Amino acid sequence: MYGTTHGVEASVNWEITRRWTLNSGYSFLNTNLHADPASLDTMSVTGTQGSTPDNQAELRSHVELSRGLSWDANAYFVERLAAQLIPSYTRLDMQVTWRLAERIELNLVGQNLLKDDHAEFRDILQSVNSSLVKRSTYARLTWQF
Repeated sequence: MYGTTHGVEASVNWEITRRWTLNSGYSFLNTNLHADPASLDTMSVTGTQGSTPDNQAELRSHVELSRGLSWDANAYFVERLAAQLIPSYTRLDMQVTWRLAERIELNLVGQNLLKDDHAEFRDILQSVNSSLVKRSTYARLTWQF
């Protein structure tokens, strides 16, 4: 197998106010693979070409709501993985953080909030069990000492 790839990545960080920042990112990756005519391997190109997304994007927001209270929202887009039959997906994660004391912090977190679940990987050769990323919520208390 042989081939070429080319791509680009870009990111922008913007401090809208002293209390609100936005960060964004985008990546494009184009992969062109070809089977070596002398090779007996007939699966590698098919299984590899289309196993990474051509386009990915993210937008992250961080807001200091008040002293000791902040809110984060992160949105992600990943284009389909054709070789693995994984459709495109958009994911939204959020977190509220309360700093209760200098060394104590409480986080309320929600992940994958737009859908009940989505696939990120599928092994077409079935040597690894595929799984779905489920929606989740949790609370975390951190005490640093």
